[in-house]
Amino acid sequence: MTPKDRVYRHDAPGENEVAAAATDIEPYLAPYDENLLERARNQWQFGDWQSLSQIDIGALQHHPDRAKLALLAASGHLQTGELSLGKKCLRLAQDWGLGRGLITRILAAGVHNSLARASVLSGQEQRALIHFETSVAVGSPGGDRHLLAMARIGHQISQFKLPGGLGKRLEGLSLAADQGTAVNISASRERLPVIGVFTRMFDRCRPYMNQHLLGDLDRVREHGIRKILDGAGGQPENIVAELMTIQGSRLALDAPLRFLQNYDIPILLREILIDEVYRFNTVEDTPLIIDGGANFGLATYYFKKHFPKARIIAFEPNPDLADVMQENIHANNWRNVEFLPYALSGASGVATLNVPRAMPMGGSISNRLIDRRKDMMQYDVVCQTLGQYLDEKVAYLKLDIEGPEVEVLEQSETKLGNVARIFCEFHFGDDLSPDRLPRLLSLLERTGFRYTLGAGHWDVSGKQPFNYLEAAKFGKSLNVHALRPDAK
Repeated sequence: MTPKDRVYRHDAPGENEVAAAATDIEPYLAPYDENLLERARNQWQFGDWQSLSQIDIGALQHHPDRAKLALLAASGHLQTGELSLGKKCLRLAQDWGLGRGLITRILAAGVHNSLARASVLSGQEQRALIHFETSVAVGSPGGDRHLLAMARIGHQISQFKLPGGLGKRLEGLSLAADQGTAVNISASRERLPVIGVFTRMFDRCRPYMNQHLLGDLDRVREHGIRKILDGAGGQPENIVAELMTIQGSRLALDAPLRFLQNYDIPILLREILIDEVYRFNTVEDTPLIIDGGANFGLATYYFKKHFPKARIIAFEPNPDLADVMQENIHANNWRNVEFLPYALSGASGVATLNVPRAMPMGGSISNRLIDRRKDMMQYDVVCQTLGQYLDEKVAYLKLDIEGPEVEVLEQSETKLGNVARIFCEFHFGDDLSPDRLPRLLSLLERTGFRYTLGAGHWDVSGKQPFNYLEAAKFGKSLNVHALRPDAK
């Protein structure tokens, strides 16, 4: 490219010169660079803010893309600290007819890039990765955001020094992608988003972690990031679960909990501590909470963490889990927790509890999984109805009982007026009646609840939902949250 092809300036104009660009219209049609916009877009994607700030606004009067170029120039000025010039360019972009939507998107992307740079300077490399990728995704939604994020990191990483050698690792991935190495391009596509998700999950779990047992939590998190960069560790929730597990079968929470099977832990951590599907607010100091399907006690722990004085009635019929649950109650000295080793059902009596050996959380008195998993354990368990426990006001009813939830609620319909909030994990299954969901929703409406339906089972139903319906292996589920309008 020859100098005459460029419309970049070498010396920054004063603010008056930038403002004058909007009014000094030449009496003839000046030539313009047809490739300027494409070049500027590439510079934006790579984070080449210095080059963008060199765009000569005064030469754009007759450029057909002057509004977009003014916006990109503004982003360059803002990222290089030239705030006044950035604002002037933004005003020109608006005056030249650029829509608010695009301006807002590019500004939001710039905020994320600034946050990424600040995170790098403060040593928060994993947070920087999230913001770099978000910046590209917001500002350039049609591109391959993962590769573009890697390219931007590669361009900007030389300006900073990431702690712990992570800068070199990330720079290496960027260079590999730039060189077109197929294997490394694939890796770069996969690892950055995994790091972002892992970091979010780790940070959501962090307030519950036991630093005395785990050590420096920043180092623990960095270890997880290293595993991802090295191509190890699997799904981010699995990495979080692995990092929080000690002695093979204990979660290193501030109230340590023993558990039975590793398979259950990533799922339960994600649902309870990360996504907080059981979260609720109340003015009550000692709310009564019923935990139907308590497993080894993670939900009970969560409730006690947020409501230390809560009264909790916890049901868990699996005898192996019941032993672990009682051990955790006593080890953590949880007060006002009543444990009952019963299955909740639509009728009292005795039933067979079918438990997948590798997935204790799937235990059910229905047969919804029995044909899908050969390795099943079976126990004769005592069943009780819920209604007898609803004679007083219940702040929160949690039901995750793998199948009989509708029958349990129907049996207690006349008592549901005492319940302020219900969380119900609704399960589908080949052996379960197909009319159960409309029955449940009709019941909630009859008894005065407002409700919402949310995706269950890893929250995948919102992404290509037909694939979810066709491919779900263990029967599908929905999260039903129901609230009485006068709940306090």
